[in-house]
Amino acid sequence: MRAAIGVSAVADAVVHLTGHSDAGPAVWVAGVLAIACGVLLIFGFLTPIAGAVLAACILTAPFFGERRYAILVLVTSVAIVLLGPGALSIDARLFGRREIKF
Repeated sequence: MRAAIGVSAVADAVVHLTGHSDAGPAVWVAGVLAIACGVLLIFGFLTPIAGAVLAACILTAPFFGERRYAILVLVTSVAIVLLGPGALSIDARLFGRREIKF
């Protein structure tokens, strides 16, 4: 799930940043942050931080044009922040797996 959202965020940010030459500095900052967070999510490194920053980019960036897509990425980013990176991630190798206990 985290890799799919990472690829989706990177692809959407790249498409919109290369397609609009009149984008202002705020759009470029949000786009670069979305690309960086997407790459971090693909590899599973600093997953909670990358998910939170990507969620903030979704809320502020105008290039995530379609509302349903933005809501999907926002909800999934928040879920990744709350659930963690998963077994196949750099975070799991470096910091160990978290076990959820009820």
